[in-house]
Amino acid sequence: MCGAKEHDRFGPYLHIVGPVYVCFGLGLALFFVSQGFGRGFTAMLANAVRLLVSAGAGLAAVYGIGLGIAGLFAAIAAGFCTYA
Repeated sequence: MCGAKEHDRFGPYLHIVGPVYVCFGLGLALFFVSQGFGRGFTAMLANAVRLLVSAGAGLAAVYGIGLGIAGLFAAIAAGFCTYA
């Protein structure tokens, strides 16, 4: 069970990243379709690009620009959009 402290810290995650889970679902569906067509490397490459965008933008947002945890959540959302 999470307390008020965790809810205050990670509650905005659902507000920022939550609506973008549609893009993640679409990307995941395309991942499985591309595997079905025998293009596993393309699917793996798209997932790697998503990871690099999320990690790079997250580091830039938190340490470079100083946006804090909201910037990290926005970077994760950007990675999900890139994946689709």
